[in-house]
Amino acid sequence: MLKGNAGGYDLLPYQGFGYITYIEPSAVSSYHSLQISVNRRFVKGLSFQAAYTWSKTLSDADNDFATPQNSYDLSAERGLATYDRPQMLTFNYVWELPFAKSLKGYGGKLLDGWVLSGITSFDSGNAYSIYATEGFAGVAGMGSERADRVSGQSVNGPKTVAEYFNTAAFADPAYLEYGNSAYGILHGPGTNNWDVSLGKNTKVRENINFQFRAEFLNAFNHPSFSGINTYIGSGVAFGGMNSARDPRLIQFGLKLQF
Repeated sequence: MLKGNAGGYDLLPYQGFGYITYIEPSAVSSYHSLQISVNRRFVKGLSFQAAYTWSKTLSDADNDFATPQNSYDLSAERGLATYDRPQMLTFNYVWELPFAKSLKGYGGKLLDGWVLSGITSFDSGNAYSIYATEGFAGVAGMGSERADRVSGQSVNGPKTVAEYFNTAAFADPAYLEYGNSAYGILHGPGTNNWDVSLGKNTKVRENINFQFRAEFLNAFNHPSFSGINTYIGSGVAFGGMNSARDPRLIQFGLKLQF
């Protein structure tokens, strides 16, 4: 549907009306993946599990409120879903440190019983679409008007905080025309996260155990950005990263079991 902008009202299919919204259960999605997992049960103080997924998720409406830029051409909406993450690797581990098993007395109390554990994940970023300046094209998509691809320009960019992708690869479409860039045309920054815990179990008496834990969430303080400005109308902010996941967090815990 077209919206009134410099004479656009005379092109509306239903004269006298602005936006007309309707909902229909016509979307189609597909998910294909290769999944591999490895398990080591707890043997000699060590256990770990690793899982890897290589996948692709396609959809022409990836949420309940998806709005096509052209309701008469839903095939143009088919692309990578916003939750598409091509690769995901996760592993967890528990290791009872063996270095002081033979020590007795105070040395054994101090150095024995330490346990290292954690969860590590590496994920590809979510898929993003690039949108035109709102209303620029004169088409009614309530913010769903996608940008045009610029010929000869690669989407890949410097991947910096100020410019994650090549912003010169996109432009506003011509007046009263739909943008030709695909839905889910690029992937954002992925995650590199290490949650590590170091704990110690100390037996005070036969039925009394003292436990200490130090937990490091995002232990290496790796910056993990979670959002990109994808609207051409944002000016210099266009293409920059605008949100991030939590920085390193450290917490300690004590527990007395009896």
